[in-house]
Amino acid sequence: MKKFLTIMVLGLLWCNTSFALTPCKGDDYKKWRNCSGTLTDEDGHIYTGSFDRKGNRFGKSQVIYSDGDSYVGYYKNDLKHGNGTFTHSDGSSYTGQFKNNNVHGWGTWTDPSGYKYVGQWKEGEFNGQGTYFYADGAKYVGEYKDGKKHGQGTYTKSDGTVEKGIW
Repeated sequence: MKKFLTIMVLGLLWCNTSFALTPCKGDDYKKWRNCSGTLTDEDGHIYTGSFDRKGNRFGKSQVIYSDGDSYVGYYKNDLKHGNGTFTHSDGSSYTGQFKNNNVHGWGTWTDPSGYKYVGQWKEGEFNGQGTYFYADGAKYVGEYKDGKKHGQGTYTKSDGTVEKGIW
């Protein structure tokens, strides 16, 4: 068993070092291929991460936008894709899945004023099952479509009164 574990650890270490990307070279990031680095684009956004063989951003990355927003998560074909966290300069944030640069899949949106949504998203809108928490303590648990309550749901007011129905 010890021999097996030793082989596994050495194999993982070899994989980690043999597939690590080299640092990007040169000042023209449009020519960067199969490397990792930090670039500041024409809009002042700072990207730190990897570039694929076509020069697209990919893999685990971080972006600090010129307006103070930030993103930490995955890219694929130069687009946010996979799990990540987007934080706005106002303190609101989304943590969850992205698809082709859109909030899409399961995720949580929070607002510093006390609002929160946990559930499914489709192309940037609440869509499917979700729970919306209001700042006053009320909450809605149910179905959404195109960002609005739609279908079966339960609304619980801050005083504990419950309303069930079709929205």
